[in-house]
Amino acid sequence: METIMNQSLHICGCCKRKLPQEAFYMNQRTRASDNYCKECRKANTRRHRNQDKNISFENKTLSYPVITEVKDYALRMLLIRHARQVVADSIRRKQEKEKLHALWEE
Repeated sequence: METIMNQSLHICGCCKRKLPQEAFYMNQRTRASDNYCKECRKANTRRHRNQDKNISFENKTLSYPVITEVKDYALRMLLIRHARQVVADSIRRKQEKEKLHALWEE
């Protein structure tokens, strides 16, 4: 009975119950106990995970065109050529930067 009384009790920030230290997760780096008990933390994590799964990407509007969804063939080809040119320019700039960096190291 004395061992139970000597245990430090913490109050869960979610369910407001007084629980022993073992009912809370412990941060390994800081050695501080979590604000929520293990049961509340698990329930909260499950709820957030299910909410994330329910978010549909179909309902979100994109701020850029998706090339593969463009119906007009000529426009789609123009967008593809432009994207390839942007990538080629980026690669060329990176290679030039690496050459300059190599010269500075010598």
